[in-house]
Amino acid sequence: MFWFLHFDLAKSPIYQEILSNVQDGTLLLDLGCGLGQDIRRLVYDGAPQDNIIGLDLHRGFIDLGFELFNDRNTLRSAFVVQDFFERSQIPQSQASRIRIINSGYFMHLWDWDGQIKVAKHMISLLSLEEDGIVTGMHFGSKQTGVWEKVPADNDPIFLHDPVSFKSLWQQVGSETETKLDVWSSIEQDEDHMRLDPNGLRLRWYVRVFRH
Repeated sequence: MFWFLHFDLAKSPIYQEILSNVQDGTLLLDLGCGLGQDIRRLVYDGAPQDNIIGLDLHRGFIDLGFELFNDRNTLRSAFVVQDFFERSQIPQSQASRIRIINSGYFMHLWDWDGQIKVAKHMISLLSLEEDGIVTGMHFGSKQTGVWEKVPADNDPIFLHDPVSFKSLWQQVGSETETKLDVWSSIEQDEDHMRLDPNGLRLRWYVRVFRH
């Protein structure tokens, strides 16, 4: 079960829109980029390498990605190693151009309040001048709430279905006074069901309107 090896962003219903925007100069931040497989897929499909930034807490994952794809000397996309909640190390000249955040399997690692915090911080990283997009995946469930099967060494995790997920973002929009449009869809997946019989994949994106 190596979800971090899947090219999940390319399966998004708005992937072509994302790709086109990056080709036109939009900066994309790949949050919790891991091995950087979604970055490589974007580049393979024609996205300018300089318009993509990967961020991860663990440099080891990034280095492993360079080894796996054998492109340390050729991939020009920037990688930032830092805690997501710390002050961004991305230069302001680039940060002001971020209009798309791909968060993969990242946001679902927290409980409800933690996911609210993550969502607000993602919105704060988007350009203030233009509308933006946040996209990602969740390990979701038919039974929403704090996951009872969470490993003992993990912090609490809140599992969503489309209804609860939309409610979370509605809270974010209200508390940040931001207009949002939320889309999500559930997908049956054997790997998710092995972890929990009620498990499912929740694929989603949120449009963030600045004007």
